[in-house]
Amino acid sequence: MAILITEFVVLILRLWIVRDDYSFKNAFSDVPKYFLIGIITLIAGMLMPNLIRSSFVNMTIKSILMLIIYAGIMFMMKLDFNQDIMDFITRFLRKVKR
Repeated sequence: MAILITEFVVLILRLWIVRDDYSFKNAFSDVPKYFLIGIITLIAGMLMPNLIRSSFVNMTIKSILMLIIYAGIMFMMKLDFNQDIMDFITRFLRKVKR
C-alpha cells in the first residue's frame, strides 16, 4: 500500500511540474478507447469456456487468446499507439536483416 501511495504522489508531482509545457488533452485522448477495449477483452475472457482440465494450460491459452483479441481491437480502432508499434516493428526488422 505504501508503494502505491508513493508512486501516486510521484505521479501527481511529475504532472504538476510539466503542466505548463505538456498537452494533457492530446496525451489522454485515447484513454476511454483503451478502457472500452479492456472491458470487451475482459468480457470475452470471462465467456471463454474451460476446454482443458489443466488450470495452468487453460489459463495460458485464454491469456494468449485475450492478448490477440486486445491487439486486434486496438488495431481496428486506429489508435495513435498503433503507429508507434508499427515503427518499432519496422526498426526491429531492419536490425534483424543486417
